[in-house]
Amino acid sequence: MEKTGNPVPATVRLVKQLGDIYSLGKNLKRIQIANYVKNKIASKSLPLDSSGVYLVLTAKDALVAPNGVGADGMVINIATILAGAATNPFKTG
Repeated sequence: MEKTGNPVPATVRLVKQLGDIYSLGKNLKRIQIANYVKNKIASKSLPLDSSGVYLVLTAKDALVAPNGVGADGMVINIATILAGAATNPFKTG
């Protein structure tokens, strides 16, 4: 249930995706990724959605610290994020 008491939708919808060729380089910190998304929202390249989930996938030669996961780990992390968003375990909406 959402904070409003409504059930969480059972579907996931891709609203928009962007491509970027190393505008931040190949060695990234997590804060850079968060700021990248914030800047894309501020510039209207991405829509603001308070109930949305924003995912940033990197090329395999980009290093994100701390990270250390490959493609399998990336898929597991995405599934975990989506499951958490759908089940709302912390009752945060």
